[in-house]
Amino acid sequence: RVLRDTTWYKLVPGARFREGDIVAAWSGQIQVELVAGGIFNVSAPVTLFAAAIPVTADKLTGPVEMALPEGWLKLAASAPATGFRVLLDGSFVTAAEAVVVMHAKPDAMELFVESGTARLTDAGTSKTKPAAATDMKAGDYVAQSSDRPLRYEPRPPAAFVTSVPRYM
Repeated sequence: RVLRDTTWYKLVPGARFREGDIVAAWSGQIQVELVAGGIFNVSAPVTLFAAAIPVTADKLTGPVEMALPEGWLKLAASAPATGFRVLLDGSFVTAAEAVVVMHAKPDAMELFVESGTARLTDAGTSKTKPAAATDMKAGDYVAQSSDRPLRYEPRPPAAFVTSVPRYM
């Protein structure tokens, strides 16, 4: 279902994804295809907030911004001029031409760059301290939880690979 303004609607094939929408699903998978470039899939249980979808005349005019507090998200970014920005457990993931798989749950996140490049930036930095950013390339994996600091690996661990939903 999708929360638009103050009303929950059943999410049906062909429905438009709009800025401000909150998509929530308890089972299954949802694929969103943006007219202006890019595709993403989410797998339940999931909550996804569309913070910004800046489209003018069917063209993206800035990055698509989303927040993933819970669930799986596979993002195929194909908009080199604008890209995507996803808030994922206190960090921003940005990508322009990449395929990225993300998993979020309360107080934990995982991120795998399947192809292309992405950047992970700490969202919690203050205005006086520059944000810590890390460039990631195809094959890179990063995870963080409330009880473990950010850890980078050159490839995803078997536990992550086996937990990715099959249709992603």
